[in-house]
Parts: sequence; C-alpha cells; structure tokens
Amino acid sequence: MPAHSIIPRAELAAMEWGKIFVEAIENHAAHYDVSAADLADLRARFDTFSDCMAITRSNERTRTAVVRKNEAFAEFELIARAVINSYFRRPSITDADRKSLGLPIPDRTRTLVQPAATPPIFWVVVDDVARVEVRYRSRESSKRARPIRTDGAMIAYDFAEGDPPPPDEMRHKMLSTRTPQKLQFELNDRGKTVYIAICWVNEKGKCGPWSAITSAIVP
Repeated sequence: MPAHSIIPRAELAAMEWGKIFVEAIENHAAHYDVSAADLADLRARFDTFSDCMAITRSNERTRTAVVRKNEAFAEFELIARAVINSYFRRPSITDADRKSLGLPIPDRTRTLVQPAATPPIFWVVVDDVARVEVRYRSRESSKRARPIRTDGAMIAYDFAEGDPPPPDEMRHKMLSTRTPQKLQFELNDRGKTVYIAICWVNEKGKCGPWSAITSAIVP
C-alpha cells in the first residue's frame, strides 16, 4: 500500500494518527533503527502541524493561519511518507509493529478469482469473403464488453459434417481480447458450416462455462 494512502486525508484524523506514529517510534527508536536526525525531523514537523491546527481551531484563526496549517500538514506528510518507506517496509517489521505504529496490516489471504459464471452473449456476422466476425458482450452489463478481471473470451470453432463436437474438443481455439473478433478461413472453406462456441477466460487462464454452439456458413 502506498504511503500516501496510509496517512489519513482528514486533518484531525491525520493529527491523531501522527501522534500515535511519532510516539511509537520515539518509544522504540532503537528497535526500529530510525536515525536520530530523521526522528527529530519527524517530531519537529508533527509539532508544527499540531500547533498550526490548534491556531486554526481557535479565535486566532485567519486566512494566513489556514495557509500555514496546510503547508505544515504537507510538510509533515512528506517526512512521514519518507520514514515509512525508509524504515517500515523491511521484512523485519512485524504485524505487531505495524499495529502499534498505526500502519495497516497487509492482507496475505490469496483471493481465488473464479471465471465468470455465465458465458458471453455472442452472435456471428458475415464480414467478407471467407471471413466472419464473432461479436460478444457480457450478460451482466450491456455497457461492458467483458466481466471485470476477465482476460478475454475463448472462441472455439470447427467444421463438422454431422453433429458438431463439444467445444472442448473443437480443433480450433483462439483467445480474443477485443470484440469483434474476425475469423479468417481458406477459400476452399467457403460454403461450409462452421460451428462456434465461446466462454470467458479469467486472469489465471481458467475457462468458465461454454455457451451453446451456434453455426454459420462461411461466405
């Protein structure tokens, strides 16, 4: 997670987080091996930010005070990011350390991305001599060509004199990443019936369920 997303954007929340972060480092500076110079800089910028916040929340609030508070927040954020990136991305930092510092604990659970549960909607359009187009879209959304976290659509096709083979057994397969997908055939295939099926493929290369088989005459 980037350091800028760790530090709260709301200033009061950032000040509360900064207090926890700075004091945790001061209490265990040797353990975290933070240099005295970096710690002193971090403390000074946090104190300046805290003081400027206090002024803007008092009767002494002025436009100049608000500008200075914004500058102080930016300066504290800058040093806090640098300290996080320099000292707290090392393998030796434990989850207990992160918790005491107010840093997020990374999610180490691997999320299994399943392929889409339903096949695409698709149709075949005559394009040119010995060529057809396969056009497809997601069933879940008419505005999206394919589901989220989908690598593309697997198009299976084959010729058959009798019943077509199941999609898994079709001799020709191609991964399409953009619709429409052109299928180019040989001139001697003109007039033949081509059978086509389609399924979604997830980012891991796993296929979802196949569509029903449709057919077209090669023009």
